[in-house]
Amino acid sequence: MSLVDRIALSMGALALLIAAVLALLERSSTAVWFFLIAAVALIVIVRFGDRIQRLHLSQKGLDIDLKAAEKAAEWLEFSEAGLREQASLGNLDDDVVEQELSRRRQVATGLHPDGSTTEYAVHDIVGIYSTVGHNPDDEAESYVGTLAIREDAQLLNAVWEIGSTGQRHEGVGLIKGTSVAFLFRYADNGDVDHGVVLYEILGKDVLRGRWTGFDAGNSGFEECRRLDLDEVEAFRQGVRLSEE
Repeated sequence: MSLVDRIALSMGALALLIAAVLALLERSSTAVWFFLIAAVALIVIVRFGDRIQRLHLSQKGLDIDLKAAEKAAEWLEFSEAGLREQASLGNLDDDVVEQELSRRRQVATGLHPDGSTTEYAVHDIVGIYSTVGHNPDDEAESYVGTLAIREDAQLLNAVWEIGSTGQRHEGVGLIKGTSVAFLFRYADNGDVDHGVVLYEILGKDVLRGRWTGFDAGNSGFEECRRLDLDEVEAFRQGVRLSEE
């Protein structure tokens, strides 16, 4: 029994004793009932406090599970929408789309329910990711590509390659808890533009991002899946999602 429990139990016993003394002295019945109720309440708290706390934590864990499942479903839904659109535009073969969706479904199923409370470190998200996203200026305009994240001391360096355009973005970022933020730059018609992206880490292999350019006036999204070892080897040999 903890110190708090012992104090509460002692107070309950004292209240019960006072109620008994008042009853013997035939004092006010209201006072007697007050001390009796207080005593019973304190004893109940001591007796069932741990169970109530465990029930609360269990409910909290259930809420986290549901939120994680909703986020995983949205990540998968947005991924599929972007991939299907790329296939309809002729940028991806149907077989490539189905293969990528299969991998993403497998990853989504394995997401940890406590992903929203995990503290991640820089080394946890280093790797190469396949990306599916939509641009800020046109939500119907999707893209696929890759994102390479590497560690640089306590910072993160990132390079994005957009599959359909070959456009390259470079950025530097920070990680805090379950969030990663990058400031990036890219060339656009001879000019250098800048933007920001904020990723939520849903699991060790899954990132959900919202991003925008400084002149975009809106935000786009990006769904990322970390490549496995075989895919990384293919990436290093120059094979991209749109070329599989």
